[in-house]
Amino acid sequence: MDLSGEWKYKTTIKRMYGLTENQIKTAIRMGLVEAKEVRNPYYSSGPPAVLLKVSDVEANLSKIKSLPKYSEEEKARRKLYRERSRLRDELEFYCPRCGKRIRAMRGSEMFEACFEGEVSKEEARRVLMIAHYRHEHTDYDAKRRALKEKRYKLYRRLREDGYDYETAWMIVDDEIPDVTEELKKTYNKKAVELLKEDGLL
Repeated sequence: MDLSGEWKYKTTIKRMYGLTENQIKTAIRMGLVEAKEVRNPYYSSGPPAVLLKVSDVEANLSKIKSLPKYSEEEKARRKLYRERSRLRDELEFYCPRCGKRIRAMRGSEMFEACFEGEVSKEEARRVLMIAHYRHEHTDYDAKRRALKEKRYKLYRRLREDGYDYETAWMIVDDEIPDVTEELKKTYNKKAVELLKEDGLL
């Protein structure tokens, strides 16, 4: 099969002719373009690559370009992405200590709660600012890591001494309580003080 002439990879066709995935898939289903699957040239264990007959693409290019660029599912995904991106823009704030704009991190529970309408944008931005300052401008993370390491070190010593899993953690909880939530509350207060100093609250 002559890859440099009659047949080209789907990704190359998309780039050469400005076509979308949906347009090409639709054209294949309509019989406008002949397609063949071949072994993926970059990832042997990955999904097969798709080759398209160049002459078919060129002969039907105007018709293919008139096909919908996106499927209904793709349109819904793109709309959802735009809505989420717009909310991230609205919740964004400038941190004078970092010297840059801060956006809600992916996986942020507060962002998701705001997106679902469970909290207001004002409250979400306030919580996100406090969280940023707590993590980036106090020693909260260092204190939390030190506590975790101290607890785990005792746990490992107890296991080596023959204690079972549950008993070892019971002793750890008794001797070195997990005060992560108390630390969070303490450093939230410090974060609020810093935010007030910076005129953000």
